[in-house]
Amino acid sequence: MDSEIRQKINREVRNNVLSEEFWEMANLITKFLEPMVVALKLFESDSSTLSTVYSNFKKLMNKVSEISCNFSDNIQQLIQKRWEYSYHPVMMVAYMLDSRFLEESKDADIEAIGYTEFTEFANKRFGREESIKLFAELVTFRQKNSPYDNETIWLSSSVLNSSIWWQTWPKSELQQLAIKILSILTSSAAAERKFSTFGFIHNKIRNRLQNDRVKKLVFIYGNLWIHKGGLKRKKNKFIHDHQTLDDNDDNDNGNDNDSDSGNNNDNNSDDDRLIGLELNITDLIADE
Repeated sequence: MDSEIRQKINREVRNNVLSEEFWEMANLITKFLEPMVVALKLFESDSSTLSTVYSNFKKLMNKVSEISCNFSDNIQQLIQKRWEYSYHPVMMVAYMLDSRFLEESKDADIEAIGYTEFTEFANKRFGREESIKLFAELVTFRQKNSPYDNETIWLSSSVLNSSIWWQTWPKSELQQLAIKILSILTSSAAAERKFSTFGFIHNKIRNRLQNDRVKKLVFIYGNLWIHKGGLKRKKNKFIHDHQTLDDNDDNDNGNDNDSDSGNNNDNNSDDDRLIGLELNITDLIADE
């Protein structure tokens, strides 16, 4: 490329990057992309449910609608089009059955739509008589009437998986429906991650691995990362708890040091076990 042309391009790029209009546009695009990235990351997580998709897609559309610019209408239309393509009535049914979104779904407009779609879904799937029973039980559930009046179980909804949470209630037809619907995976991302793990372990260099051995190694590898995630959360909680202590109190500082030492020893011990497990995996592969 001619040096004069290169210099001209460099000047144009430099002027664009240094201009206020460029950074205003970059900031605007970031505002649109941030909620989308958060939603997509959530939808592809292992803990995502159909109710989560419904709730967060609606939140995404609300956040995007709050951003005003000359092309915001086009983006809103694209998101709405994608929602209409992806939406299925079972998402609303899951949303109505998920205890985490009970208060959120009690909005008058949302609840009315939810009851309508639930009855239509139940009628189509189970017939009129069965749908009437399910609808009556749904109303009882959402109003927290007996047998859904155990406050301890309701409080546990924030820490339990939705389908597991439903198993704590007395057996009923609504319970069985909720467990099935809230157990549906929202994407194939988890399976694709497993295929990537298989490809990482059973590659061209390790192509003599037997199928049973590969499955065991993938199982260990997957659970190893889960264990590491638990250790990371434990460490972050430990740091957060100690940041709230009063540094000016000598006694508290002394207790912090003792606790810090003990927790560090625990973390080191866990890390040592993880390193040993990783070495064992390597040895197993080498033995093949």
